[in-house]
Amino acid sequence: MLIPILQYKKKGFFSIAVLLLLSATGWAQRDIAHQINIIPQPASLKAGQGSFSLNNNTALFLSADLDNQTSSFLAKMLREHTGFSLPLTKTSQAKKAISLFLNKTKEQESGKEGYTLVVDHNGISIRANYANGLFYGIQTLLQLLPPYPREGKLINNVSKIDIPFAEITDDPRFEWRGVMLDVSRH
Repeated sequence: MLIPILQYKKKGFFSIAVLLLLSATGWAQRDIAHQINIIPQPASLKAGQGSFSLNNNTALFLSADLDNQTSSFLAKMLREHTGFSLPLTKTSQAKKAISLFLNKTKEQESGKEGYTLVVDHNGISIRANYANGLFYGIQTLLQLLPPYPREGKLINNVSKIDIPFAEITDDPRFEWRGVMLDVSRH
């Protein structure tokens, strides 16, 4: 009588171990996406395996149809966040670059403020129909960076910053942004 009970317990233990192993692999995939926290949550976020290393040698590429105001804004924000002064390049073939592009043919689903941000082993690419979309893409890129001290102090002894591989597509659902505060209830 005791032996069948032990066999049942062994089978049950084995089944539980297999289920835990299978669930752990599923959680590992979900964990990568949960590490990327962006506010507001984008319409589409596909996390990848690996990360892009941002450092002083990373170039900043701006397509010809954009003004220098966009690149200077991004360079300033990255310098404040990381301490890196990124060189501006005019060639889109630069390896390990942050590239900003305006779409030559406007994508209907992106709208005026939509963008696509891709981080992979080649670099970082932000594409949008209009400059408004590039602005919001830059804001998303800044959220992918680790937090930095706000008192003007840079992160000490950092030679590179790893940004997780991801493909992020976003377009606001509404044309307006705002918050309604009901003063009678607050």
